[in-house]
Amino acid sequence: MGRISNTEKYPIDNSISLNDYLIGTDADESNRTKNFKIYSLKEVLEGSNPSSTFSYNYQYVEDRAIVAFTEGRFSKVGSVNQDLIDVETLVFNKVNLAGTDISDFFNVLQDNTEYIVLKVSDNTFNNFAYYVVEDIANVVSSIDEYVFTVKVIGTVGTGELEDGDSYVISFDIVSNTGGFGKYINTDIMQKTVGGFIQGQPATPPEGLTQVEFNDKLLSDITLPTAVLSVNSSSIERYTDYVNTVTIQFTQNSGGAALSYSLSKDGVEISTDQSTSINEVEVGASFTLQGEVNYDSGEVDAGTVDTSVVTINTLIPQWKGEKDNDRTLDGTSYSDLNLDFDKIVQGSDNTSITVSAGNYGVFLSTNDNATIIDAGTGFELNPSSYVKNNITVEYANGLPLTLTEYILNTATLEFTYNIQ
Repeated sequence: MGRISNTEKYPIDNSISLNDYLIGTDADESNRTKNFKIYSLKEVLEGSNPSSTFSYNYQYVEDRAIVAFTEGRFSKVGSVNQDLIDVETLVFNKVNLAGTDISDFFNVLQDNTEYIVLKVSDNTFNNFAYYVVEDIANVVSSIDEYVFTVKVIGTVGTGELEDGDSYVISFDIVSNTGGFGKYINTDIMQKTVGGFIQGQPATPPEGLTQVEFNDKLLSDITLPTAVLSVNSSSIERYTDYVNTVTIQFTQNSGGAALSYSLSKDGVEISTDQSTSINEVEVGASFTLQGEVNYDSGEVDAGTVDTSVVTINTLIPQWKGEKDNDRTLDGTSYSDLNLDFDKIVQGSDNTSITVSAGNYGVFLSTNDNATIIDAGTGFELNPSSYVKNNITVEYANGLPLTLTEYILNTATLEFTYNIQ
């Protein structure tokens, strides 16, 4: 046996097919030297990274009712050799060319035919066709075969199915209703080599490049989007919520907006794109959500919802300083706003700077807060302040229970944090 590197004894093959052989070592059989078909290597690689692409040999079957269908083969109904563009039915054995049973994969496809485009390519990858899958069924005489009823949506090159040749079969996930990455261009002329969009010049006889073909047939889609525009998503509890809410619709690959709907806590309150809301003395948080019905475009007509926006009602808190250590229990809402800084936020964290000789004040929703000296970073000893549970007022006069922290005086100005 000559050296493999001897190109005179073993000439370089510039025409590689999936049926060609490689020589190698079989680790499962004591490292024996064996031949391996290229398609087997391809299928092993695909098996390690699950895929929807498989290799098959084409087998012409004159009468499927009386001729056994071989594993690793696919066939069709029609003549011996037939242009890819004219194929209407393809039959696959459940076992592919690598000997792998992919019936589970085919069974999944059976339940989702409206989302499947099938591609058949020769082993040069220069000639191939795309088909819409219209139906998948088990052959009545055998559960080992799956019949695909297909409709061509275009071809690249001038290939035809030839008995005994290897082909690569792959599947794309598509939909005209969205939720997937591609949509089928239904304006393609079905029977033109290469395909072309109605009203545009025909493509050359040799067809389109693969990139051109994909751009025409399986275009990227961007589903319509809707966003709820709200100026503020929080208000002080028991105050009025006055706002204009707008549903912003972006058409993308869909059609124009047909109707709008705005719901509050799941109940529709408006069918306008923009809605003025005037809620009086709002006590509880509530949700808003918009919905848009849109016409068909590159994707079918449908509905898109905005994200749910929660309008939070926040309890008012106060902070500041005063010249005495008397409790603020029973103080009115207006007097608190006059003498202290009101805080309306989702947490109790805040800070105050207290002048020398004055008392610091926090009226907080946190009844177990920590007071920090901002200068040193140390926590104040509880003996450095007085803590009381007090009742004050909301804006509408209803009682509000807060925790009062009155910080002792100091001879210097200090900044304190509450958390």
